[in-house]
Amino acid sequence: MGVTHATISRRIADLERGFGGAPLFEKSRLGYILTSSGRAALLHAKAMSAAAEGFAREVTDADAMSGLYA
Repeated sequence: MGVTHATISRRIADLERGFGGAPLFEKSRLGYILTSSGRAALLHAKAMSAAAEGFAREVTDADAMSGLYA
């Protein structure tokens, strides 16, 4: 991925601060696992991603049908 462990840790910490300090991950002996807040954030992120993809398809389809190309 080309991103260091420190960068990922810092970005996660920034997200957690943005969510009022709610921890998104907890460390277990098997690695890191999502907390309940992390699972909720993941569900919302997936929904946001799907909505953005749907919007992009709609815009592309509308532009193609009207003869407009960006």
